[in-house]
Amino acid sequence: MSKKVLFLFLLVSSLVLFVACGGSETPVTPQASVAAGTTEVAGDQADAAENVVDIADAGEPTSIQYIPFERRNARDMGGITLIANAWWLNWDWDVVREPDEPGIRSLYTIYRDAERRWNVNIEWTVAGWGENMELLATSVLAGAPFADMVRLENFQAMPSAVARGLLTPFEHIPEYINFDEIDPGILAFSRFGNYHYGYVYGYQSGDGVFFNRDIIEREGLTCPFELFENDQWNWDSFRYMSNRATRIAADGTIEQYGIAAHPGTLAFFLMLSNGGQMVDEVAELFVGDSINTIEAFEFLQQLTVHDNVVNWYDVERYVYLDGRALFIPMGPWFSSNIRDEMGPNFGFIPFPVGPRGSGHHSISTGPNMWFVPRGANPLMLTIYHESRRESGLYYNPDPDAWAEWFSFDQRSFDIVATMRHSTLTDRFRGFGIDDLLPWDELATGEVQPTSLMESIRAAAQDMVDDIFLNF
Repeated sequence: MSKKVLFLFLLVSSLVLFVACGGSETPVTPQASVAAGTTEVAGDQADAAENVVDIADAGEPTSIQYIPFERRNARDMGGITLIANAWWLNWDWDVVREPDEPGIRSLYTIYRDAERRWNVNIEWTVAGWGENMELLATSVLAGAPFADMVRLENFQAMPSAVARGLLTPFEHIPEYINFDEIDPGILAFSRFGNYHYGYVYGYQSGDGVFFNRDIIEREGLTCPFELFENDQWNWDSFRYMSNRATRIAADGTIEQYGIAAHPGTLAFFLMLSNGGQMVDEVAELFVGDSINTIEAFEFLQQLTVHDNVVNWYDVERYVYLDGRALFIPMGPWFSSNIRDEMGPNFGFIPFPVGPRGSGHHSISTGPNMWFVPRGANPLMLTIYHESRRESGLYYNPDPDAWAEWFSFDQRSFDIVATMRHSTLTDRFRGFGIDDLLPWDELATGEVQPTSLMESIRAAAQDMVDDIFLNF
């Protein structure tokens, strides 16, 4: 999409959204030079952040020109092939052929130039989600890693892949990556124990809640942005709105839900928003029986059993895209699906804070990153890192520019922009604890949170101990 066409799209979208959900008198002015979707073929929430490169103040002349970039000194690698693998096609040489503009080298050109300078061939390959972990383990243990750079969910890599010795710590390859060039938020997500393992260009924005503005208006509900501003965006208002939005048809079936979410996903959001955890990695303890976590699971049952406002029997994203749910907890990547299926009348906001929570945060169910398998060639990571960084230097990057895609006035822009600055996650799935949790039974009330956590405590602690004893 050209910048001119994209500008018109954003302008129209902003005007449409401005009149909905209590539009502010201070609209965000679409940037004249926003360039999005011009890098890799996106496949998840991390790339939603990666692909945003923003710009000039509206009304001022934009000067976009080549900025000299100091690269590492290349050496002739003899025509070897470097492989980058993800569970979607991260780059397609035959399709993604961005043209250079005056004073600008496209990422396509930058990657191709890197191939020439280093005398290498770069291949972008695909292995299905889950299959990539199997290939990583079998190939590394056989002494022939299947890729030189592999995209993994954070909890897949850390702790299990790290504990099994399948990944290379960046501290062991300092000549291939410069820590000073990495966003602190990325470094935080890439750390396990005393080392760093993962990298992605950009930042980890984390997940929040999408809401359907049409339902907000039809049911006469207060806009979540207004609740946020008034320090009322909490579990109580979330529950109230979910109940108001739930509609029962004449035959007794529910035709419109307050929330579309799998119980495990919703429990994860509730737990972190209430200051809870499953694993304390510093203390190396299972802490899923804390009052914060128990309270989160009890609130889950209020929504699923007492209120019956959660659709978790169907695939949640389809329920929301069909217009049959007010809320869905999801990552920013989902916005493109909503625009395609429903149009621009939606909102995106941090998950509501629980009574024991420490304020609003974005929540990441699985921040994914690039990792270097043990025994692989770290040069692929260097080329990716330098190429993406160089392409970003053609613009004046605004780290909060991505928020403009999820907001319609200055008020909502400011709210959404806060999400990337404080993101919470818990890697309990990587320890295997998720296998001990019967989410469906929890959602139906067949098991109670306190007794459930007591029953799995010993087994969960064994799983934590197994990881740290082998690390």
